[in-house]
Amino acid sequence: MKVFFSGISGNVDFLASLPEVENANGALRSYTGATGNLFVTPEGRALEGLFAHLGSAYKGYSFMTLGTEDFGGHWVS
Repeated sequence: MKVFFSGISGNVDFLASLPEVENANGALRSYTGATGNLFVTPEGRALEGLFAHLGSAYKGYSFMTLGTEDFGGHWVS
C-alpha cells in the first residue's frame, strides 16, 4: 500500500512541474455561476491535450481534474 501512495505522490509532483499545469493558475475560466456560451481558454486547451495524452498512456485513469486558487478549473473524462 505504501508503494501505491508513493507512486501517486511522484505522479502529482511530476504533473505539478509541467508548464501546462504551472501556467493554469489565473488563466483558466471559472465556471462558478456562469451562464450562456463559455469558451475554453488556450491554457484550458493545453490541459485538455495533456490530459488526453495521459489518459491514452494510463488506461487506469477514469478522469482527471485540476482546480486553481482562483476557482478556475478543468475536467476531462
